[in-house]
Amino acid sequence: MTDSTSRYGTRWLRALLFMIAALVPVAILGAATAKNALAMAMATQSLRGTFTTQGIVTNDAVGIIIHPQLAKDANGNTYKQYVVKLQATNATVQGLCVAEKMSVFGQTMTILIETGDQAVQVTGVWATLHTVQTSLNASGSLQLNQNASDVVAGGESLGGVLGELGITTQGATLGPAHGTLQAANIKGASLADFHARLVPGDVSC
Repeated sequence: MTDSTSRYGTRWLRALLFMIAALVPVAILGAATAKNALAMAMATQSLRGTFTTQGIVTNDAVGIIIHPQLAKDANGNTYKQYVVKLQATNATVQGLCVAEKMSVFGQTMTILIETGDQAVQVTGVWATLHTVQTSLNASGSLQLNQNASDVVAGGESLGGVLGELGITTQGATLGPAHGTLQAANIKGASLADFHARLVPGDVSC
């Protein structure tokens, strides 16, 4: 490693620590020791996040709603856009990658959170997606065209209201997926399964 590379890496490490501590909405990783293993909680919230995964499998209930929300364009005008909210108690995620763009001191940077190609066990999963392309294969009972206010997964409501579209399935497999991410949360996983890095430029998964 050259001196310039070392200085560059140190500078961006300091910038990363500053961004995580001060600006919040990027990605927050927390670890705690429990039963000789590392538990992890991850949250991300953004208007510029993208994700890919090779697949998600769960034997628990999965709740999905299509939910309208207000947004603003570049001119400050408000408009209605639809997002997909998804929630499950436990799942196995294969090959997950989340890319979060940001500006640090005028430089475009990307935080990448990855699991590699391995299958990872996660709990307390929910996500709000702007766009998503995937396939859904229900492995248990399936309720389509359900009122979103009735959609519950893991004993928790997805926050839908009467008149919105909802789907509930008792177990599901989602095929390879990619899309744009507004917010996501994983309450529990092994920290060793996730790798976060800050890289220069606009980088995709």
